[in-house]
Amino acid sequence: MKSILGLLLFFSSAALADGCYAPWGQYVSEGSSVVAYRDSRPVNGDRCDSQYRTCRDGYLSGYYSYGSCTEDYSCNSFEFGYMSNMQTVIAYLNANEYGGARCLSETRQCYYGRMTGSYRNRYCTEHP
Repeated sequence: MKSILGLLLFFSSAALADGCYAPWGQYVSEGSSVVAYRDSRPVNGDRCDSQYRTCRDGYLSGYYSYGSCTEDYSCNSFEFGYMSNMQTVIAYLNANEYGGARCLSETRQCYYGRMTGSYRNRYCTEHP
């Protein structure tokens, strides 16, 4: 009787070690690996950070929990709002210029999640 119980425990443990399930539901066979991602959609132009997770003895190594990742290179700023990747906008150094001074401008671009340039004003008015 004792040997039968031990045999049953052995087979049930072996059955558990036949594979693993990733957090997103994908089956991973024993000894196989799967790519997992830290985030499903990183922000601020960050890249998709990945790791291999390997199934060993019914447990999946690692801790990243997403099965796919989409990099979003858009920008979102207080001054200019949402901008898609590579979109440009004219920005001004000052909001107002007095005494006949001209408005200084630069072209700012959303470049892979980061804004180029430094001018912060969306509009500028020249006053005599």
